[in-house]
Amino acid sequence: MREDIITLIENNIGNEEEIRVSSTIPDYVDKLMEKAQIITYYSRGSLKGVIAYYANNLETKQAYLSLILIDKRFQSMGIGRLLFEAAKFDLSRNNFLTFDLEVLNTNSRAQDFYRKYNFKLFEEKEKSVIMRLLINKN
Repeated sequence: MREDIITLIENNIGNEEEIRVSSTIPDYVDKLMEKAQIITYYSRGSLKGVIAYYANNLETKQAYLSLILIDKRFQSMGIGRLLFEAAKFDLSRNNFLTFDLEVLNTNSRAQDFYRKYNFKLFEEKEKSVIMRLLINKN
């Protein structure tokens, strides 16, 4: 799975979808595999999509979306929706309260995708925005 995720990232990241990491892509994937929840979507033996999120803040019950990426050849086919719904179900089942993410100001396609799933603007930064989804109420 590690190599599949690395290949998916390397083959599908463009200017707007840049991953802001302070290390190499393999190191980033290693960190995800060690500390994040990862849900993958394979079809015909190859990785078509992945979602990775941190659900380890058990005190505040806040989760953070680190990565959702669909192979460009398979976008708009419902894979992102399936991955997102699986993550949301996992977080709800584990009583998480919020699901946060950061997206570039210029990535309107991603922002539109997240708005479809009721993410709301939470904070504006210089080059990005933080969006938040309420999962469970206190």
